Amino acid sequence: GMPKPATIQELRQFLDASKFLGKGADWNTLVYQFITKTPENHSILARISEKMNGPNDVNDALTYNRYVLYNISSFTTAATIDCDTNGGGASESSSTRLVVKGANSSCVVDGTRPIITTNSSLSNGLLHFTAASWYTQWWYIDFYANGAGRADYCVHSTNGVDTRCHFFFDCIMHGALDQANIFIEGARWAVVGCEIYGGKKGVWNDGTYFLFAYNKVHDNTSRGVEMDSTGSGSVGNLVYDNTGDGIEGNGGADYG
Repeated sequence: GMPKPATIQELRQFLDASKFLGKGADWNTLVYQFITKTPENHSILARISEKMNGPNDVNDALTYNRYVLYNISSFTTAATIDCDTNGGGASESSSTRLVVKGANSSCVVDGTRPIITTNSSLSNGLLHFTAASWYTQWWYIDFYANGAGRADYCVHSTNGVDTRCHFFFDCIMHGALDQANIFIEGARWAVVGCEIYGGKKGVWNDGTYFLFAYNKVHDNTSRGVEMDSTGSGSVGNLVYDNTGDGIEGNGGADYG
C-alpha cells in the first residue's frame, strides 16, 4: 500500500469534489489531487488496481449490489413504480440486489422517512412487483396511497409470477382505502418493524412463507392482517383499532 494512508479530511474532500462534479468528474485526476498526491503513490495505487483487474471489479460489484439513498422529502408519482424494471434480479441465481434506504437531506440515514405518494388513480399501487424478481430491500420509506380514488395499494405484487425475497424494514404504509396498504402474492417476503394504518385492509398476504414481525397495524377500515397462505408467520405485532378482525389466518398460516 501507500506509505501514508489518506486522512479523513482528504477522503471528505475527494467525496465532496466528486459529488460536485458528478458525471463530469475525472477520477484519475481527483484521486491524484486528494488521495495519492505524488507520482510514486499514484503508481503504487495503479499497480494495486491492476491486480484487481482495474475498474471491472468495481463494475462487477455494482452488478451484485446497488445501494440507493433516497433523500427527496416528498415525491409525488403519476405512475406506478415498476420494481421489476428498477429492482433486483429476475431469479434466485441472480447476483443483483437492490437496497433502498430513506435518508435526510444530507444523505444521512437517521430514521428520516421520505414520502412516496400520488395524486393519480393507480390500480396497481405505488410500488408494484409484476414480473419475476428477487432480492430488494426497502428501509425508512413512507408510502402514502393518499386515500380513496388514488393508489389501490402502497405495495403490491402480482399473482402467478415469481416475486421472492423482498423485504421492508421500518417503513410506513398508509392511506390505501380502496384495497390494502400491502398486498403480497409472492413468496418469502418480510415486513418488519413497519407501521401500517389508515387503509382498507392493513396487510393482505396470499404468498407462502411470509414473515410479518414487530409491526404496528391499526385504524384500517377492514381487517388488520389477513394471511391466506401456508407457512407464514406473524410474530410480536401490535394490531389494534381495526374495524374488522385484527388477525385472520387461513391456509395453515401460523400466527399469534
